[in-house]
Amino acid sequence: MSDAGFEQVEGFLFVSSPNSTTPFHLDGEDNFFVHIHGEKFFTLFDNHDRAIVSDDEIERSLTKHRNLQYNDSFAKRAQEFHLFAGDGCYVPYEWPALGAHRR
Repeated sequence: MSDAGFEQVEGFLFVSSPNSTTPFHLDGEDNFFVHIHGEKFFTLFDNHDRAIVSDDEIERSLTKHRNLQYNDSFAKRAQEFHLFAGDGCYVPYEWPALGAHRR
């Protein structure tokens, strides 16, 4: 890793209980979401769409709290993935995301 110029390399693993939801949020790092058991709907939103998340909200989420205010009107702008055990998706840096067990 030092040959690539990285000073610090970290990894995080978040594990949640069955039927849990992922609140509407954005992360300050790239993520790989992997679903282990059952089914889940995982939803991504374009981080260039300021009708969903303003520049001020992005700045606040990276410095204070990553959860965002969700409005049902955002759903039509979403890209939804229906995931089953073993499925996953890539979540780019600062892309708003939302996860739910079932509809």
